[in-house]
Amino acid sequence: VIQSVLRAAANRGLGAAPGDQLLFGGTSAGGRGAMVHLDYVREMLGSAGRNVEVLGVLDSPLWIDIKPFSKTFVGFDNITSSVHSYIQNPHLDQLCLAQNRGFEWHCMFGQYRMPFLRTPYIVYASQYDAYQLGNNVGHEPVTWLERAYAEEFARRTKQLVGQLKADWRPSPIQAGRVTQNAVFSWACYNHAVSTWSEGFDELSCTAKHVTEHAALSQFLRSGVNGGPLEWVDQCTGFECGMGCSAVLI
Repeated sequence: VIQSVLRAAANRGLGAAPGDQLLFGGTSAGGRGAMVHLDYVREMLGSAGRNVEVLGVLDSPLWIDIKPFSKTFVGFDNITSSVHSYIQNPHLDQLCLAQNRGFEWHCMFGQYRMPFLRTPYIVYASQYDAYQLGNNVGHEPVTWLERAYAEEFARRTKQLVGQLKADWRPSPIQAGRVTQNAVFSWACYNHAVSTWSEGFDELSCTAKHVTEHAALSQFLRSGVNGGPLEWVDQCTGFECGMGCSAVLI
């Protein structure tokens, strides 16, 4: 389906001349799917791909491999492993597969696959991701033990986005005006909010009080203006980010 859509766009003029830019992304499950296919978009565009700068916009793809708090939830690792067992996905990255022999499902799982991406992207990752914690705990964390579990989840998320930024290496094949990746991680209990106006334009990461919209704009201009492109809340405590509610802005 993705290749058909991309080829149709090429047939309608995308990549007919140098200078076109394509934002490829999604939210939640769509973000994870976009993560898997991102490095292959130019290839799927065929000959038009050489004239297209592809950039990823990935909202909430960053599944964290952590044992569920709830005894009744099977875990995102088992879900991903099961999906991998019955689909044939050709876009799992050969280097990722080589480094995860016996655990090939890792190459569909955010924590393990994101470090292999070489197409410039911006990733949004809530430190208290409501979808993951809601399933891993069974509801919003409330008790002391549940909040301690959520704090460990947030610590791992912050550590991962920091590593993604520090270890970034763009592919020379994908080189364009934008060559950096960007990471945006607020200390909020929410998930994939870029599709609604308050989440995209009003809530903010209190590291520099930047909204998702502003971060995306800076990312798209980074080929001209540069900059660190890293917005990560450093507070501690469940949903401690001061920009997590539009009322506080």
